[in-house]
Amino acid sequence: MGHIVGKIKNFARKPEITRRALRLADVIDQSLMLVEARRKKLGVRLEVEAFPPDWQVLAEAQQLEQVFVNLLLNAFDAVETTEVREVRLRVADEGKRLRIVVADSGDGLTEEVLAHLFEPFYTTKIGGQGLGLGLVISRMIAAELGGNLEAANRPTGGAEFTVILEKA
Repeated sequence: MGHIVGKIKNFARKPEITRRALRLADVIDQSLMLVEARRKKLGVRLEVEAFPPDWQVLAEAQQLEQVFVNLLLNAFDAVETTEVREVRLRVADEGKRLRIVVADSGDGLTEEVLAHLFEPFYTTKIGGQGLGLGLVISRMIAAELGGNLEAANRPTGGAEFTVILEKA
């Protein structure tokens, strides 16, 4: 446990991320490639809504990929035991920012889970499969990139995680 806490402290102290203009489509494509084996294994239908391929964000590629990989894998886990296994990724232009949403068809998030979701070591994964650090680190990365990471339940069921980033 001390080793893990030390890693979080080091992450929090590391120098500021160098942001540069990145094509969001390239970062998403790379993230999708990294999660493809897990998606296939679970039989998840993944839909990526089309968006202009020239949209850019100010970010660091590997850090942003880590956020998207974490959100996608969490979404896959959320639908693993459901009859309908669907995950959707969509991007919306909000003027100076882009909103990237990863939504799943799972059971959604209880009020208790929503209240603790971004706390270190809080996990809903069964059998100790998760450390409860993925969302904490992802939110920290989003903040360092000048954005945010939010979570909510979808009105139609399931959960959605939204990354908001500055456009380049």
